Amino acid sequence: MWRKLKYKNRSPVYLNALRAITAWREHSAQRKDVPRGRLLKDDIILQIASLDPSNIEELTQVRGVMKHMSNDTAKSLIVALNEARLLPRAEWPKDEKKKRMLGADQEVLVDVLRLLLKLLCEQEHVASKLVANKEDLSALVLGKDLEEVACTHGWRYDVFGKTAQEFLSGKVHLSASLDGFGIRFVNGNNEQVA
Repeated sequence: MWRKLKYKNRSPVYLNALRAITAWREHSAQRKDVPRGRLLKDDIILQIASLDPSNIEELTQVRGVMKHMSNDTAKSLIVALNEARLLPRAEWPKDEKKKRMLGADQEVLVDVLRLLLKLLCEQEHVASKLVANKEDLSALVLGKDLEEVACTHGWRYDVFGKTAQEFLSGKVHLSASLDGFGIRFVNGNNEQVA
């Protein structure tokens, strides 16, 4: 989730704090069963990451942060930030904005995954943009940081991620026919999956 925020600072300290705050917000929102934005807005997350507070007094310097946050909630956020600081630097997030570009073959794979996504989402009557975006498809093709890709978990995995990974590993392939089916994706038993 932290990669989807519009940040400019690319220092390792900032990115580590940003990831910790975003993960904390996600878990807290799920636990409290509230929308993540109601718990902590994106712009406040960016401000907190810039300050990288190590105690509540420093956290209160972020304008508006304590308006909707109880003392216990603030303490749990500080604990998350302090735990993130203790991680070895090798485990801190890297600047994903500098990640390598996709090659021509990989771009074609992204396009094929986009088609698979569209077909599977039509079958399930769900909007494809709710399941995966281009960055997710690129990450699948690159095979990097898949734990961070939403479509490799939960219901998105069931709708699309599992079949996408099977396609990328060769268990599902693209097939074309002139018998009225057009383009389709089939498994090793030649059964249509999309």
